[in-house]
Amino acid sequence: RIRAAKAPMMIQPFMPSICEEGELSVFLFNNEISHAVEKKPKHDDYRVQAQNGGVFKTIDHPTKEVLDLARAAVAACPEQPIHARVDMIRN
Repeated sequence: RIRAAKAPMMIQPFMPSICEEGELSVFLFNNEISHAVEKKPKHDDYRVQAQNGGVFKTIDHPTKEVLDLARAAVAACPEQPIHARVDMIRN
């Protein structure tokens, strides 16, 4: 009998800044930055997904601070992933 793997779960606190500033996602492959995407919710919402009215914008040149934080997040993993997405929300 084959058992299905449990889906990973993420729980995070609500951050009010997501409503005004949205979030930034940085994509890495083999620990090299591929690209970054800014995601903002529609007015009076907190959800950044396109199906909920969120707007995506590619960031061609993320700041050094953003790149350093993304690399530090990946470095904290017990095993180095082949690919990773690091989501950032200003606190």
